[in-house]
Amino acid sequence: MLSALCMGQANKERNEIMAKSKLVKANEKIAEKVVGTFGKIEDTVVQGYTKIEDAFVDRYLTKNRETVEEAKRRIKKFS
Repeated sequence: MLSALCMGQANKERNEIMAKSKLVKANEKIAEKVVGTFGKIEDTVVQGYTKIEDAFVDRYLTKNRETVEEAKRRIKKFS
């Protein structure tokens, strides 16, 4: 009788460990998706900012057929 109770307790503990393991795996999957999505959003935002920055530099800061990259380098020297 006592060994049956011990076996029942051992099974219960094993089931709890397995449940925690499943939760950890699920949490890891969620974390991977969140990080991946954040990376995509970050890339999109940076690309959008870069387009706006390039348009501004092209329109207001370039001189005499200077490219945007050349204007950025020239301006960076003074920063």
